[in-house]
Amino acid sequence: MVRMGGWRIILLSLVSFPYGDVPGLSTPSYLDISDHSGWPHIYLYPVSGGEPVALTSGNWEVTTVYSVDSRRGLVHYQSTERDSTERHIFTVSLDGKTKKPLVDITKEGYYGASFSPGGGYHTLSYSGPNLPWQVLRRIGSDMPIRVIDHNAPLEANLSAYSLPKIVWSKLKHPDGYELNVLERLPPNFTKGKKYPVLFDIYGGPGSQRTEKTFRRTVDFSTYLGSDPELEYIVVTVDNRGTGYKGRKFRTMVVGQLGKLEAEDQVWAAKEYGKRDYVDPGKISIWGWSYGGYLTGKVLELDSGAFSSGIMTAPSSDWRFYDSIYTERYMKSPTANRAGYNASAIAKTSGFKNVAGGFLIQHGTADDNVHFQNPAVLVGTLVSEGVGPEKMRVQWFTDSDHNINYNGASSFLYKQLAKALYDEKRRTPEGKHQWSRR
Repeated sequence: MVRMGGWRIILLSLVSFPYGDVPGLSTPSYLDISDHSGWPHIYLYPVSGGEPVALTSGNWEVTTVYSVDSRRGLVHYQSTERDSTERHIFTVSLDGKTKKPLVDITKEGYYGASFSPGGGYHTLSYSGPNLPWQVLRRIGSDMPIRVIDHNAPLEANLSAYSLPKIVWSKLKHPDGYELNVLERLPPNFTKGKKYPVLFDIYGGPGSQRTEKTFRRTVDFSTYLGSDPELEYIVVTVDNRGTGYKGRKFRTMVVGQLGKLEAEDQVWAAKEYGKRDYVDPGKISIWGWSYGGYLTGKVLELDSGAFSSGIMTAPSSDWRFYDSIYTERYMKSPTANRAGYNASAIAKTSGFKNVAGGFLIQHGTADDNVHFQNPAVLVGTLVSEGVGPEKMRVQWFTDSDHNINYNGASSFLYKQLAKALYDEKRRTPEGKHQWSRR
């Protein structure tokens, strides 16, 4: 169990060595991950008490302990040592004196591994950013014993498609922190042309959506960029509160969900709008679940940075959500009443003023984000005078949080595409007289 600023998590990495007969150990010990330094690292703790021995250290995170080889006195683990959006595999000795990478750390990559019970063999999986592959290797050798999958047929199949160009970057905030950015440029991207933009966000505590995994896939983001009638640039920004950048960055949101995250998305959109290939008047934002909630908090700010918004399965008030999740970050409603009031989507001026309006989508049988959330939000927006020229609402009968029952998924994505198609072509003229009253 590790203290994480405002909440605790169980990292489930504890391994004990009760007999003290492991190479490199002189006393019975156990191994665990702790982030007391501000970054999750591997420590060896004497069972009898005393100071732990740090096996890893630095301004990066150990993300997984894969295997502890007690016979050889080695710990195999995954970390963000090269970059917070990447994962590389390392081995460290139990005395902390010897560390060795099991992959090439001079190159970007996202690796995972699975070790045999005795620790002598492992499967090494490369997940991006280039074509994924998987091999079987012996500890101590960089040469694969067997290629499990090289995905050559996938490479051949993808060559038949016109796919967006994937770009990873960082935005340096004037307050000193950096935000990771994933950008998907249309396949026929042309310099000098102004493109509409969609911020596809999530932004929840401890999450990450900008990792350098394989992205040359045929999915909704690909469609939005590749369809010649849309040609959207799709951008994802990991705001403050997201994971793998240390405890300070992750726990800034404690007690105030929705505040800093929304501020970061607005700042990022304003910065992005300065680029010569972006139409700053056509930057939309869309999110699902926490991303839907965050989209609402962004619109609530009334910043003018976004021209339209789409909220899919959004929370609207944390008092309506699972207590085990909510109170981890917000504490209890009685202990943090002001925080809960501020985190609810309740201010309506931004919804009235967003140029292209907004869309709310929700399943009536959502057992995760209960239907109470959008129902109360829509009630608030209507009562505060948000008009039908701004607000569109779509309920999906009997669909849960995934919104895929009885053809709902197909309808949902067609509706998203139509909303973005209409937004790209929207002009200020042509309002009906009732919308001006």
